Parts: sequence; C-alpha cells; structure tokens
Amino acid sequence: EFYTLAAVHWPRGLMVVQRAAVSTRTAFWRTVSSVQAAGTR
Repeated sequence: EFYTLAAVHWPRGLMVVQRAAVSTRTAFWRTVSSVQAAGTR
C-alpha cells in the first residue's frame, strides 16, 4: 500500500527510507533490494 501511494509521486518524487538501528552492510543492501523489488530505481 505504501509503495502504491509513493508511486503517485514518481518519477519526479523523492522517497526517504529510514533503516532501523541495526546498520550493517547486509541490512543496507537488504533494504535497497526491497525498495527496488517494489519497482523503484
């Protein structure tokens, strides 16, 4: 639902994602993969 709402603002919009306190390299790339899987760039 969130990504559907955010898609209204793409391609010119900006989406900011805040990762939880566990900031490891793996967690960062997992977040990137999830956002890309939703159809973002």
